[in-house]
Amino acid sequence: MQVGQQRLASGELLLYSGQDEENAPHTQRVAVMLSKQARNAIIEWESHGPRIIKASFKTKKESSSMNVIQRYAPTNDYNEDAKDQFCDRLESIVEKCPTKNVTILMGDLNANVGMDNTGYEDIMGRHELGERNENERRNKKAAINTSRTRAEKTKTEAEYTEVNKQVKKSIRTDKRKYVEDLATTAEKASSEGNMRQLYDITKKLSGNRRKPERPVKSKEGEVITSIEEQQNRRVEHFKELLNRPAPLNPPNIEAVLTELPIDVDPPTIEEISMAIRQIKS
Repeated sequence: MQVGQQRLASGELLLYSGQDEENAPHTQRVAVMLSKQARNAIIEWESHGPRIIKASFKTKKESSSMNVIQRYAPTNDYNEDAKDQFCDRLESIVEKCPTKNVTILMGDLNANVGMDNTGYEDIMGRHELGERNENERRNKKAAINTSRTRAEKTKTEAEYTEVNKQVKKSIRTDKRKYVEDLATTAEKASSEGNMRQLYDITKKLSGNRRKPERPVKSKEGEVITSIEEQQNRRVEHFKELLNRPAPLNPPNIEAVLTELPIDVDPPTIEEISMAIRQIKS
């Protein structure tokens, strides 16, 4: 199979896949032409035979990407096995695309839709000429399978959203009751003079607030993320900070001749009682 890519003189990038037999008729070849913007956004591309190409592109949302599937379906006069193989392969490629990604199906399906949309109102309109052929029957089947998958996904998402709301509501109710119970216990501890219990409850209610950690940086000002390198940098910093040579000209501080009037005797009972009363107030 002939597969490759080619940069055009105008700047576009051509991705192609087709038959590699010599003098093969140009009946089974497919290609995608990418602009400069699309070329810069491409992640990867795959050939799935001479009739299907899949390309993945980056999007503004980092967690998802966009898949573009270009296809060139067999015409209606091909044998049934070839058409079934094409549809099965296409369906398999679509199913492997992650649901979080955007998937675009494009290309020539060689199919006539017709005007009768009975039973297919959600996937086609009525503005088409001619009568529906067998290729379109296969396309409708694939569309119905896709729509069922979407419906199941939508239903599951709705159920998840509802359950998520109930869980969050239950969490808020439990948290409110927990805080109210703590406040009641704290009030009782305060009335009984149990300062230790009151302190512990107040600490719980206020939350464990930690100071934000400052990043460790190298001498060049670059942030260090490795734990081991951070530890080595701290050791290096304090060695440079603390291990300094003695001053060449130390200051000559004369000793005080008279003692300062500082009371160093043990505290009296009256002083202890006054300190305790100040703590209670």
